[in-house]
Amino acid sequence: MLAAMEDEGILDTRTGRINRVAKFLVDQHWNPIGMDEFYEACDALDLDPDYFDQEDLHAIERKIYRLLGD
Repeated sequence: MLAAMEDEGILDTRTGRINRVAKFLVDQHWNPIGMDEFYEACDALDLDPDYFDQEDLHAIERKIYRLLGD
């Protein structure tokens, strides 16, 4: 159950935040997705963009590709 909540971005964990940002970006249909869109997503989701490191940004990108592939 917790894994499903984290996958949906409901939990306030690192993975949950990554999933939340990725889902938001996909839902906005922004293409291409750059840093401006990332900062807008963080602002809309009330997340601190400084929380994310380069590895997290790569994880967001991978999650976006998985979501778009479904």
